[in-house]
Amino acid sequence: MGNKGRFVWYELLAGDPEAAKAFYGTVVGWKAQPWDADAGAYSVLTAGETPVGGVMKLLPEFECLGKRPHWWAHVAVEDVDGGARRAEELGGRILKPGTEIPKVGRFAIVADPQGAIIALFRGQGEEMPAPDLMRPGGVSWHELHTTDLEGAWRFYAGLFGWQPTETLDLGAMGPYRMFRNADDPANAAMGGMFNAAKVSSEPPHWLYYLHVEAMDGAVARLRKEGGTVLQGPMDVPGGGRAAQCRDPQGADFGLFSLK
Repeated sequence: MGNKGRFVWYELLAGDPEAAKAFYGTVVGWKAQPWDADAGAYSVLTAGETPVGGVMKLLPEFECLGKRPHWWAHVAVEDVDGGARRAEELGGRILKPGTEIPKVGRFAIVADPQGAIIALFRGQGEEMPAPDLMRPGGVSWHELHTTDLEGAWRFYAGLFGWQPTETLDLGAMGPYRMFRNADDPANAAMGGMFNAAKVSSEPPHWLYYLHVEAMDGAVARLRKEGGTVLQGPMDVPGGGRAAQCRDPQGADFGLFSLK
């Protein structure tokens, strides 16, 4: 099974990368290590021995991605430059055109028609493995908070070939559409999208849920380290618990546990 259309990498833009590494290390259990001597302040975050993402300083050249600390993710594609052009055709914008990362691969950054940011990625050599959604330390769920569910769905389905799985009725919040990768024979959902940004003060954005062993312990550690719980913890369909959170520097993320 290929990785086309799958989330394969996550990055945090932080005002203070060292403080961010300490916070997520305590809350989620990640380790951090420098990526490369030529990479400056970029550090790789690992769950055990498995790389999950990276953290770097929020610099002026990244202001197109937002001026406050935040998470963003890369989705695997076959053709980065062609994918960026397709994003434009679907009503999105190219924020950073195709760019080579020496010895790693090529990426581009786009905004969907409502303004949420996503990156396109193709690696060099061996295919980057998609993370295990149910492994502690991984990213278990990918949730789009948008202002136009149908418009956003047309964009992402057209760009990545995602397929719908199940739609839940959230009452005043409207429908919650879950989606899967097109070639997943198990029909397993990897995320959802809904009109959350339409009824909040937040701009459209993606929220990534980090898998922890036990929710109560993770929430206690988060609060002790200066983080905030915005919503939850709550039981979620299919089992497990979820919470929406904010780290001490203002980056939003989610927590998920099976307990």
